[in-house]
Amino acid sequence: MKKFLKTILVILILFILMNIVWFSWRVIKYNNYSKGMDKNTSYSIFVPKYLKTDNEGFSYSVKYPDYLSFTGNLAISMPSEDYDYFSDSLIIWPTLLKGYEYGLILYDEENNEYMIEIDENQNPKESENEEIINEHKDNIKILFNKANEVWNLK
Repeated sequence: MKKFLKTILVILILFILMNIVWFSWRVIKYNNYSKGMDKNTSYSIFVPKYLKTDNEGFSYSVKYPDYLSFTGNLAISMPSEDYDYFSDSLIIWPTLLKGYEYGLILYDEENNEYMIEIDENQNPKESENEEIINEHKDNIKILFNKANEVWNLK
């Protein structure tokens, strides 16, 4: 019985340590991204979410990783004219230690949606997406510049 209780105690201590390490990493990694932003309406202590809109109408958001996950995201969207209009967006996933992964959500004139992974040089990871990337090159450049202004991603 003592061996069983010791095993349970060790597992409990490891679980607590894992939570402390994860929570500390999450706070250190994501607090700088959310500075100066407002809490999102879906904010929770378990999954903090923040929003900000600049004076040009660009929307910024930060979503902390879910419980015991290491994947959160930053996002920036182009200003939209009205609520029926979808706007191009850049999604940024901070990696575990250093660096970022990038994705785009792009819309054409018919509101067809394209979700495309790109590299840090704004090139599509799959060559089949080059045409849509070229059509949105100006917006992509603006989104990257705005993201770098707010989050200093370089």
